[in-house]
Amino acid sequence: MTNETSPSEDYFGRMNRQAQRGKSVLRTIIFSNCLLLTIFIYLNFKYGASPQSVIGSINTIVICVLLYMGKEWAKWLFVCMSFFQAGMIAYLFFTYQISIRMNIPSMYWIVLTLTLILSVISSLIMLISKGVGEYLYIQSTKY
Repeated sequence: MTNETSPSEDYFGRMNRQAQRGKSVLRTIIFSNCLLLTIFIYLNFKYGASPQSVIGSINTIVICVLLYMGKEWAKWLFVCMSFFQAGMIAYLFFTYQISIRMNIPSMYWIVLTLTLILSVISSLIMLISKGVGEYLYIQSTKY
């Protein structure tokens, strides 16, 4: 007796492994975004929070929850928001002279730099990773 598996079992096993990788990638992206968001919220409350930043933070949290639940449209919304956020941060860097006059603390610049890097990398990973797509598909059938 041999230990051969049928092609369908092999296919489903491969898809399951891909979905597990996608789950860990998505968890890492969500965790790192929430960690950076927590630091950003702390800095906002320390130096004066604006309603726009609070609303943006709530939006990010809701999108991360929807992503974990497997909503495919949340993936595209997350990617679009990340690229928009990266563009806004890049604009801030290019208009550095204006920011000097606004007395933005150096910790903001560190968080903004990390946010820029994280936004671009996480968006590209979500667009390229087949595992994330598989995980979102499996999760969408649960909810």
